[in-house]
Amino acid sequence: MNTFNRAYNYIKTSLVYMCIKKFLDKLFLPRKSFMLYFSSYGGIKSLFLSLYFWISLLLAIVSYFFNFEYINPEVAKWSWVNSAKSIFPSILGFSLGGYAILIGFGDEKFLNVLRMKDKDEEVSPYMKINASFLHFIFIQFVCLFFASVAEMTHSEYIFPIYFFGNMIFFYAICSVIATAFTVLNVASWFDEMSRIENNDNESMTDDTDHNNES
Repeated sequence: MNTFNRAYNYIKTSLVYMCIKKFLDKLFLPRKSFMLYFSSYGGIKSLFLSLYFWISLLLAIVSYFFNFEYINPEVAKWSWVNSAKSIFPSILGFSLGGYAILIGFGDEKFLNVLRMKDKDEEVSPYMKINASFLHFIFIQFVCLFFASVAEMTHSEYIFPIYFFGNMIFFYAICSVIATAFTVLNVASWFDEMSRIENNDNESMTDDTDHNNES
């Protein structure tokens, strides 16, 4: 047993072990980032409680029936792959630029308020906002990646792939308005905070003038 422990400790401290560990840490670094994003977003619970998720599921079902059950055989099926490849590249570029602007939105005081969280909260509003915007970008990436693979393998009209592709396509479309509402909420918080600060400054000015008159 002692021999085994000495051998294990030698391997653990050896150069080869350190190199392998360093390589694996870098290899699985995206996993840590993904878990940070997904936990900040709210996990599976937030995904299934999303209205847009269920709308996209309903639209995928409708799309399947229209393209496979009730369609005229002479009419070509709707290609979600072509739609995804024509719509999302430009939206994805715009989303990345918008995300960069969102990170620096507001002054330092406003950002500090967003970074605060209650004792019963695991994630601050600032991280929730970032996760929501990243979710929008991630869904677009999944849709484009899945569309490219489906086109490469000529499998876009196979039922499971067609159904999932439709669903992720419509979910990405719905995420556009969801993200727009998130930006609107941030703007409303900033506007409310600015209004409160202006009211406080006016009150302080009135008090100062009153004291001077006295």
